[in-house]
Amino acid sequence: MQSNPRILVLDDNPLAVELVQEILSGNGYESTGAQDSLKAFELLRDQGPWQLLILDLQMPDMDGLTFLKRAKDVDANIEVIIITGTPNEESAIEALQLGAFDYLPKPFPGMRLLHSVKRALEKSTLSAERRRLLAELHEEVVVRTRELRAIQQIAGSLNRAGPLEAVLSDVLRSVLETVRAQAGILFLIDQAAGELVATAHSGLPQEVIDDLTQR
Repeated sequence: MQSNPRILVLDDNPLAVELVQEILSGNGYESTGAQDSLKAFELLRDQGPWQLLILDLQMPDMDGLTFLKRAKDVDANIEVIIITGTPNEESAIEALQLGAFDYLPKPFPGMRLLHSVKRALEKSTLSAERRRLLAELHEEVVVRTRELRAIQQIAGSLNRAGPLEAVLSDVLRSVLETVRAQAGILFLIDQAAGELVATAHSGLPQEVIDDLTQR
């Protein structure tokens, strides 16, 4: 579970909000309560991300199913638990189709709510970790693809007939593109003289090149 999950509780009945928040706080969860659906939507949109939304189904201004849909439009990863005093099969099915994690008829035992909250937050944590790993994998693929492209360019430069200086300049350019560097210098070993020789350079001031080649 995330160390400090952000939970938003929305119900037009202030006593219901207070009850849910008491259940949550009694078990170590911090939450933000709201009774106005329009103001709650502003909180959701402007002060995210939120990991969990506990949402009443019947509210003025914006009903729970509409709020659920708009919440998912703002953040597809938020988990939502619907609570309602007027449960019915139709609304339960629609809520789940819209992405609700759970649907709880009122009144519900505190332990039933806590069990749902725990599972929803576990799902949120696993989903966040999955997204992180996929992002890292994507970045790794991008890097490896760039490296492979550079190797192919280098191989093409080495196989291309032409002056050695031009070939080595192409090699250096490919290397700089791969490591995303703005400047660099390519040295080769002069085995007869036992020293490094600057054979290609890019993006370096002449005084720097002269200093390096004189060492």
